[in-house]
Amino acid sequence: MIIFALFVFVGLIKSAVGQLNASTLLTAEGWDPVSSMTTILETCLALRDDSLDKAETLKEEAYRAKDEAYAIREKGLEARSALETTLVETLDLIKTQAISTNLNLQEIKTSLSSMAARLETLEQRLEEMEEREEKLEIGGGELIPAARVAQSTTLRQSGLPESHWGPEKAIDGNLVTYSHTVCSHHPHWFRYYFSGKRSVGRIKLVNGKLDQRKTRLNGAVVSVMVNDEGHRAACRLNTITVREGDSFQAQTYYLDCTGNSGIGVEVLLDRDGTCLEIRDIAVYAP
Repeated sequence: MIIFALFVFVGLIKSAVGQLNASTLLTAEGWDPVSSMTTILETCLALRDDSLDKAETLKEEAYRAKDEAYAIREKGLEARSALETTLVETLDLIKTQAISTNLNLQEIKTSLSSMAARLETLEQRLEEMEEREEKLEIGGGELIPAARVAQSTTLRQSGLPESHWGPEKAIDGNLVTYSHTVCSHHPHWFRYYFSGKRSVGRIKLVNGKLDQRKTRLNGAVVSVMVNDEGHRAACRLNTITVREGDSFQAQTYYLDCTGNSGIGVEVLLDRDGTCLEIRDIAVYAP
């Protein structure tokens, strides 16, 4: 700053000398060199004082600018510190919430696992109860497996395999599938053959339809096939009367053929304008 002031001072001296009209000094009558030098010196001193004042003013402005810069820097540091504190607190809060959320998720997961285990146990108990109930219904006899099955006709539909509604669907253990005859051809029959001659107890049959079409099965008659020559033995409880209800349980029927022996059983539906549809069939020994 002092060097800058000296440069300004030298410049002012040059300016003062330039302002003096040399021709006036040389041509003035009674020119006094001492007086002229005194005038020059006074002008220089006045210019010096003016330069010093301006330099002082510039110095004060520089100090003010410096103080303002320091103040801005301090505010920036304070803002940075506050921001860092806020970030740290926010991260701590997020971490705490994440830990809490993880604990809650673990608790939920544990609860769901416990519920799943309880549901599995309940399902097992229900299956056991259903098995016991079924044994009570059928008299506790063992299942007579089907060596083969057949039906009078099989419904065909474009885009579906030939076996889609075949007689095997009634013994596949899948309650979603069912056998289906052609509705325009009657009488309709379904035959369940044993591997040899067996004594027959009860027969379990699940209706192929669970909606308003469930009445198609109404009037179906079950008999024991005594031999291959067409001899049939009537069962004690042999006719299906369709009940109300659209559940599997409501549309499950038990027929009693106890006291008969044969090579298989036959379900006959001799009605026009209907179809024979069986979702599941099983034959049990006495």
